[in-house]
Amino acid sequence: MDKLFSTLSAEERQAWIADFQTWVASKFPALEDASCAWSSEDREQMAHGLNLINAFPFCRSFVADSLMFQDYNRRVTAMRRCINQVLEEVKKEVSLQAIDLSDPKLLVRHRGRPTKLEQKARALEEERKQKEAEVEHPSLFEEYEMKNEPVALHTVSGAAGYGTLLHLDQWKWLMSKDLQEAVDTIRDLRSNAAAAAEKAKALAEAGVEPDKVSVYAKEAAKSTEAYERIYERVDDELATVYVRLKEDSTYKKQMLKRKVQIPELRSLLRPYYDRQPEGFKEKVIQHIMDNDPRQAAIRDKHKALKCRVDAIRKYLLRTDKPNTPKRIQTMTERIKELEKLIGKTETEPYYKVLEAAKNNPYVKPKKTKA
Repeated sequence: MDKLFSTLSAEERQAWIADFQTWVASKFPALEDASCAWSSEDREQMAHGLNLINAFPFCRSFVADSLMFQDYNRRVTAMRRCINQVLEEVKKEVSLQAIDLSDPKLLVRHRGRPTKLEQKARALEEERKQKEAEVEHPSLFEEYEMKNEPVALHTVSGAAGYGTLLHLDQWKWLMSKDLQEAVDTIRDLRSNAAAAAEKAKALAEAGVEPDKVSVYAKEAAKSTEAYERIYERVDDELATVYVRLKEDSTYKKQMLKRKVQIPELRSLLRPYYDRQPEGFKEKVIQHIMDNDPRQAAIRDKHKALKCRVDAIRKYLLRTDKPNTPKRIQTMTERIKELEKLIGKTETEPYYKVLEAAKNNPYVKPKKTKA
């Protein structure tokens, strides 16, 4: 459930659960009883249910296949299995709703392993801090003229269709040329895998020698592994786009020229980023810097500025040093430097620190006679 609820408020979580439970209770039974000839309304309801369960990682492969081939009437039984798994996860979430995960007591560190509630509370707190950091610290890259050609003329609003789950063809305009070509082979690879698997099954049931059966079984496994690798590449590339839309000024400029709504596109791409391991964002940023020295210089400049500002603040706020005339003089010099770096308004509180130091000067103790 972490992937689903990490970006939703309590009200949004409750709304999702209510929508899902209503769909399962009132809509899905009719789909289970439907004949092979589904109406357009049946197909829309199935697509809605698939979009709901796509929030869970263990359903995404099934959802992607279902929406790609749209053979919904053949997938009702498998859909029921997915729904039962999701319902188990929903029960866990509902049982936690009565507990206030924002309680500061759950965030207090202690010896020993944290409880599940503490782990969940800390995860929510980390998510909150991450969102605040993204708002407070926008990209450090300046905008300048792009050098790369745009990948396509499509726009998200024209090609994607907001509010719907996108399939691979709708994402291809964001992919590199070689990955687009690889995506075009997925359908054939899946067909080959299915045909080889069916052949292996038929031969096995007919009592054919295992060596002959294994030829088709290996072919099915090879094709399956091939298209699964392509899916992994798609995940990586779309997650990379998610990061670049915030951190790569050249790429952002390119997208803006195509009239792309960047916040909306990032929202659509967020699930691909969430699947990546820790440190993925830093690797993408490093790649941007390695391939664009100007952006690297800008980021390094801002990084150096931040380090200097933090060092000055730390010096001014130290309480373990006596307020000698020399320290007060240095504090005065550094406050003036800080004002040049971050502005008068941001520096104002530190003048009060300096004033307090001046009002409480260090008095050297007099030597007492033995």
